[in-house]
Amino acid sequence: MSGQRTPGKPGTSDSDSRRFEGALQSWNDERGFGFVLPDQGGEPIFVHIKAITNLDGRPAPAQRLSFGIEIGPQGKKRAKNVLPIRATRPIRLRQPAAASWGAATLFAVPAFMLLYGGVALFWRPPATIAWVYLGMSLLTFVAYARDKAAARNGTWRTSEQTLHLLSIA
Repeated sequence: MSGQRTPGKPGTSDSDSRRFEGALQSWNDERGFGFVLPDQGGEPIFVHIKAITNLDGRPAPAQRLSFGIEIGPQGKKRAKNVLPIRATRPIRLRQPAAASWGAATLFAVPAFMLLYGGVALFWRPPATIAWVYLGMSLLTFVAYARDKAAARNGTWRTSEQTLHLLSIA
């Protein structure tokens, strides 16, 4: 029986044609291995870099994978014939950069101040208009800042409609 595969023996698979999907839970780039967490549940499964094909770049945590399972030399399950579900480039975490002040911003702020100064000089609107405008601007700034922080943390975000209404006010 040299052509048959025996379940549970090293180098054999639990199912030759069965494929699973999961997300890469962790990856040790220096040693070239990691663990994939199957969508069906259960324990994370060992995956070696040599078992992954059609990959652009290096594997990254949370990357979606399709794989088969076989029993390794130590009798433990390991992934085989691993394919990225969506070939994604590894996510490089960047430190948040300070906001850059482009030429348009450097022009727009003084231009607005001059425009408001001209309107205040010639038409003399009530001071409450300036205070309401300043208050709404600060409220809008805070709403956008909270939404940006929520986006980075993956938590509840402010609705787009609310942000647009605040930006108009």
